[in-house]
Amino acid sequence: MDESTMDKEIINLISNWKLLRYDEMPNFELYSDQLISIAQKQMEPFSIVDSYQNVTSSMVNNYVKAKIMKKPVKKRYDKDQLAILIVISILKTVFSIGEIDEGIKHAINKNSYEEAYNNFCNLIEMSLKELFLDEFTEKNEFKDPIALACKSVASKLYVQYTLMVMREVENE
Repeated sequence: MDESTMDKEIINLISNWKLLRYDEMPNFELYSDQLISIAQKQMEPFSIVDSYQNVTSSMVNNYVKAKIMKKPVKKRYDKDQLAILIVISILKTVFSIGEIDEGIKHAINKNSYEEAYNNFCNLIEMSLKELFLDEFTEKNEFKDPIALACKSVASKLYVQYTLMVMREVENE
């Protein structure tokens, strides 16, 4: 695959990517495999880089043990847990689990899970589009920690993608 084809693919992927919003999540509790499947689908832009790791049940169990995610009730997870899993899965590409936990606690201390998660969705989508599509508007400056975290995730993904493309071109 040549560089321009890969660029078109990533531009198409980023321009069409939209995280599932809180009110779009299932209104019923999920088993672990359902939770992981939904979270995995949200990670599509991140799967383009070689270093991407799929969301696994071991990861979910570790997040529960670390008390970043609430324990499931009767082996079922709710919207709050799904939202947290998606946020962790995205932010762990840049930040330690401790930093992510601290950020999540800060965000939900100020807002509901729904507000905090939807704000995160808006910021990460905007950050990726800024880097990959140059669609960022001047009115949205990156001054708060959550916005900076989202920009950092997008920047790292951009660097990883650029390096991967360079490796692919070198190997042709």
